[in-house]
Amino acid sequence: MRIGIDVRLRNETGVGRYIRNITDRLVHYPTEHEFVLFHPAIRWHSIMEQVAIPLYVRSQQLDLVHYPYFSVPIFTTVPFVVTIHDLIIDSFETGMASTLPYPLYRIKRGLYTIVMKTALDRALRIIVPSQTTKKNLIKRYQVESDRIDVIYEGVDTKLIRSKPNVPDMFHHLQKTPFVLYVGSVYPHKNVERFIDAFEIYLKNASSLVRFVMVGKEDFFYRRLRKRLLPRMVKSVVDFMFDIDDRTLAWLYKNATCLVTPSLAEGFGLPGLEAMSFKTLVMASDIPVYREIYQDGAYFVDMRKTEAIVRALIPVLNRQVAPKLKAIREKGSRIAAHYSWDTAAVETLKTYERCARV
Repeated sequence: MRIGIDVRLRNETGVGRYIRNITDRLVHYPTEHEFVLFHPAIRWHSIMEQVAIPLYVRSQQLDLVHYPYFSVPIFTTVPFVVTIHDLIIDSFETGMASTLPYPLYRIKRGLYTIVMKTALDRALRIIVPSQTTKKNLIKRYQVESDRIDVIYEGVDTKLIRSKPNVPDMFHHLQKTPFVLYVGSVYPHKNVERFIDAFEIYLKNASSLVRFVMVGKEDFFYRRLRKRLLPRMVKSVVDFMFDIDDRTLAWLYKNATCLVTPSLAEGFGLPGLEAMSFKTLVMASDIPVYREIYQDGAYFVDMRKTEAIVRALIPVLNRQVAPKLKAIREKGSRIAAHYSWDTAAVETLKTYERCARV
């Protein structure tokens, strides 16, 4: 087969890491299939995408296309596979995660529903990163279970093998304990509630602890920084944007813990990356994290500020509780089971199932 893969989001965070790790392995995998990685200068989530991508795909004479994101052109005529990473947009419909005025957001939300339903109805196969996402997909969209392939994501070996490096401007972190957060700050990430709890903890703490946030500077991070300006907590929060893998590796390795307070996810990659560095993960007690992290994370009810405050006490004590040490050790072993090599092989099997349809 001549298989096309849409890699326009390759340089983004999140989905971009997924695309890079899958495609970098597939193109070197011994197979008779031919892979065409296409990235025309056509913006995703645009009218032009809906019009031009079907024409472009058709011109490439492809037998199958993999769209690694829900945004599938509804007029495409070439058979395709789609990856649905999560259903967060379906769960958080208030418009808080949009930069658009609310009326325009509602229009965009309606278009999302059309694109999503079309993608799910017409895809030969659907890839999801967890059983939790599969269950949600079946429940919300009544997708046939036998069309869905659960393919777990992996830990990036390039990141794990990176020689850790910390920039000069952050050398203060070598002397101060810090809690790490990696990811976006969309409303469902629940980061502001964690910061509220962190601030309460600091008022009674006997020593300084910093909170380091790693992400991509965007509207939501700028908004968060603005909200923190009047508050004491801004003096102990560090923002690090667009860092390289060497810096990220150092942060993972040296953090007291990684916190992932999200209220909804499709997988949970930062937690696994932290576990690979034998760093304790303090995770929101939600089904997908229970599935992926198993007993290798410290689960907390992140919907309640007081629960987070209580959970921080044993984590940030100088002498870590034996229970948390055991969790950290389990986490390291669990993370080792998640492999991008395996994910790439399983993805290839999905393509080959399509050929038999």
